[in-house]
Amino acid sequence: MRQRAARNSFALLVRVVDDLCLTDINENILKILMDFICQLVSRGDLLPARALRKKVVEKCYLKQRSLLNTKILLPSMAVTTHKASLLDFKSETIAEQMTVLDADLFQKIEIPEVLLWAKEQKEDLSPNLTTFTEHFNKMSYWARSRILEQEEAKDVA
Repeated sequence: MRQRAARNSFALLVRVVDDLCLTDINENILKILMDFICQLVSRGDLLPARALRKKVVEKCYLKQRSLLNTKILLPSMAVTTHKASLLDFKSETIAEQMTVLDADLFQKIEIPEVLLWAKEQKEDLSPNLTTFTEHFNKMSYWARSRILEQEEAKDVA
């Protein structure tokens, strides 16, 4: 009976680790998990240790990948003496770079954040969703401002 309860508890722990959000993973949690894995190995429980370690390594890889996700910058322009304007860039390049920025932020949003936002609407509980929303609002304002500041504005009737 005790062994069965221990197996069920361990299976629950592995599921909890698998369901951890990337924002939940920090040094303290990793240390606790790695200490527990070491205890399992030292007791000879190699199969459970391997299963838990696999989940921890997967989460660490995903977290590292999200932190190292580099942003692609706009291609540099030839050195000129005039100040660059929005019209100096191809619209396709600008749209592509804006999409890269949006996608990077969007991919960091996790389901629990959205659910918490729907329930609580507290920015500190949904940091990635808040960052994405703020970015969207800033980019929208920037695009409107750049359009309106053009001297050769065209009215379409």
